[in-house]
Amino acid sequence: FFLDCKRVNMGSILRSKPMLLIQLYIQIEAAHDTIDELGKLGLVQFRDFNPDVNAFQRNFVNEVKRADEMERKLRYFEEELKKAGVWNIPERPPHVVYEEYVNAHENDIPVVMDQLEAKLEEIEQELILLTGNQETLDRNYNELMEMKHVLEKDTAFFGYSGENESSLAYSENQPLVSEEGNGLSFVTGVILRNKISTFERVLWRAMRGNLYVRQAEIGEPIKDPSTGELEEKNVFIVLFRGKNSKHKIEKLCEAFGANLYPCPNSESEREQLLSEINERLTDLRSVLARTATHNNRILGSIMNDIEKWKMDVLKEKSIYHTMNLFNYDTGRRCLVAEGWCPEEQSDLDRIRAALDRGHQRSNASVPSVLSVLNHKNATPPTYFVTNRFTEAFQNLVESYGVARYREINPAVLTIVTFPFLFGVMFGDIGHGLILFLIGLVIVMKEKSLGRIKLPEMVDTLYDGRWLFFLMTIFSMYCGSLYNEFFGVPLDLFGTNWAYDYPIIKNDPNGSEYAVWLNTRAESDDWRCYPFGADPLWKGATNELDYYNSLKMKMSVIMGVTHMTVGIIISLFNQIHFKQYLSIFYEFFPQMVFLLGIFGFMDALIVMKWLIDWTDPMYTQCCGTTGFLAPRLLNLLIQMFLTPFKILPQFNMFNGQLGVQLTILALVSISVPMMLLGKPIARYIYEGRNKGHQYKPVSYGEEEEDEEEEDEEDEEEEDGDSEQPEEEEDDNKEDEEMDETPEPEAAAEESYDEEAEEAAIAAERALRTDESSESELLVESSECKENEYPTDIEGLSFAISGNFTRDKTEIKKAIAKGKGTITNKLNKKVIYVAGEGAKSLDKIKAKGIQIVGEEYFTNFY
Repeated sequence: FFLDCKRVNMGSILRSKPMLLIQLYIQIEAAHDTIDELGKLGLVQFRDFNPDVNAFQRNFVNEVKRADEMERKLRYFEEELKKAGVWNIPERPPHVVYEEYVNAHENDIPVVMDQLEAKLEEIEQELILLTGNQETLDRNYNELMEMKHVLEKDTAFFGYSGENESSLAYSENQPLVSEEGNGLSFVTGVILRNKISTFERVLWRAMRGNLYVRQAEIGEPIKDPSTGELEEKNVFIVLFRGKNSKHKIEKLCEAFGANLYPCPNSESEREQLLSEINERLTDLRSVLARTATHNNRILGSIMNDIEKWKMDVLKEKSIYHTMNLFNYDTGRRCLVAEGWCPEEQSDLDRIRAALDRGHQRSNASVPSVLSVLNHKNATPPTYFVTNRFTEAFQNLVESYGVARYREINPAVLTIVTFPFLFGVMFGDIGHGLILFLIGLVIVMKEKSLGRIKLPEMVDTLYDGRWLFFLMTIFSMYCGSLYNEFFGVPLDLFGTNWAYDYPIIKNDPNGSEYAVWLNTRAESDDWRCYPFGADPLWKGATNELDYYNSLKMKMSVIMGVTHMTVGIIISLFNQIHFKQYLSIFYEFFPQMVFLLGIFGFMDALIVMKWLIDWTDPMYTQCCGTTGFLAPRLLNLLIQMFLTPFKILPQFNMFNGQLGVQLTILALVSISVPMMLLGKPIARYIYEGRNKGHQYKPVSYGEEEEDEEEEDEEDEEEEDGDSEQPEEEEDDNKEDEEMDETPEPEAAAEESYDEEAEEAAIAAERALRTDESSESELLVESSECKENEYPTDIEGLSFAISGNFTRDKTEIKKAIAKGKGTITNKLNKKVIYVAGEGAKSLDKIKAKGIQIVGEEYFTNFY
């Protein structure tokens, strides 16, 4: 346990770990293996590049559907295994199943989804065939068993002898059913036992009593071939007259799910049929035994691998679900991904190593590329490193809300405050001891209990075992302060009180009141009770007054202290994030309001404990009746009702009126500061800076107002569109002449793969440039004022920044190049990083080809 605690340093739990925004370029051939390796690390949280795309329209939706179909097949396998009674895998927590899977199959050859899908399809077809055959055999067996019981029970129902059968005269001994057919008709079958009573009532009402029903229970349960459950059934026989009645009875039997069977009229035929059924049952039992052996062999082979298949399919589904978050660059056949990871160099090295392993596993030609991006405009996720001790406290805090990125983690203080406040509420040595023993057993057996599936309530207790364990310790501690053991005081250190006389109710001499022994001793011999409450308070007449006052005041002090610590933590967060307005308009007013009212009340509580109310200063101020200690709640209420006056019974110290007036003034100021301070300050600040935004000066020329420039652009576009057709033809010819490449330039235009890779590398370098958001960058070998190079070695132009702010620079670069800006590859390209699609549309309107257009639109 202590070794586990050492793995988490204080910095990683006090504040969330610093995060980096990384970008990955992964070749499509290596994507699957790379995501698999990254998933094993668990260090990257990917961002969704396609938030507006429907889940059914993503790139790898077909692979996810295939995984869903394989999961359905595995669920079907599991149902069949449980139905056959072969399933013997105990239910375990998911993390245990994953650990066993990793340990057992870490070095195995990675599964191929197509092969696994074909194998599962083959097994499913075989199981469907086996299940169908088994159901057919079970249904035949059940029908023969039911018919056997019908024949046996019907012989008892008829109950007549051979003499009665040969009698032709009508008498009271004449059989109900005769071989000649001149007796009653009957219908016999089998029905569920829980339906027999309703069945008889409905038959009686439908036939208006013109029938005779007999029924008997079947001694053994019969298995339902569809569900595999054992059901209790009864054999019944219905005797009636008329063909119409038979049709009606058969319809009712069908409605109740009864199975009807033919039964011969003569006893000899029934005996012969019964012997045939017994022979068929014997043969069918042997067939069922051989079929069961074959089925168990096949199901046993499935049982050995089903857990591995489930984890394989789950892993495949997770990989393709993650790949659906990426952007698919069809031109380069690569996936572009962005995600968050810890800032530590060791974590970055592990991620790069995982990328290398994925590249090696896939044998891809191009390795994956990792670059770190600037994330000033994005909020990183909150990531706290926990262990098995701090995890319960972290989950408890996050059930109310997750801290923002780099905020102070409240779970650090909760480790102490939550168990202690529980102990204040549940303070009893005896009850705490019982819970302590339960918690001790759970903590000592946490490894064995963590590997089995526990009931829901026990599992909740196990997850918070260390929290529960500390709660029991603080419960016993606070119980010792209250001096309660199952509600009974413990006289461990004696008492400071004594009764001088035998206690007599309503005694005028005061025998009901105990005497404080310190009043009879010299001041040097006064004795303070060593620990907790004096046991003699239990059972005293004023017990509730004493304990309620003690516990209530202690709870108020701790509650105010708790809230004060919370506001101080908010101060540290505001300083960390440089939110100075919040410090002035939130922290200070909140502290003044809290400490001015409730802090003052805590100070009065402590003063009330320390003041000797028998002092003549207090006993002689209110007449002959003496001075009683004031009730603090009434004092605070009176402070607001009569702020400029203090009643004698509420006067506790000199200068109290001035202190109360100062508190009321500060509290009155703090409330409007909290509610109106920040909105007013922001309104003033924004109004002062409105219309005075920063405008850069470019090459000694001041930039014109944005609105005027937009109007000029529109006028230019309108003017261009109104040119005569002849001028347009001339312009086209001039452009064609300008664009006619020289032999050397034409040779350069047919660039090879190396040139394309160089362009991609230059683009990536520009994207990850730290100055891309704040600086205007023009790179060239020679760049004098008002000069714009058009054909130099390397990257001739790389313009980046805020399009609104640097609009003039981009326009001048475009105008100088007459619609083209060339680089080493003699391609008409311009590298621009702006804000949103609006900037991109304006640049594209000038006829400029944008490299990295897809990245441009997605990143911003």
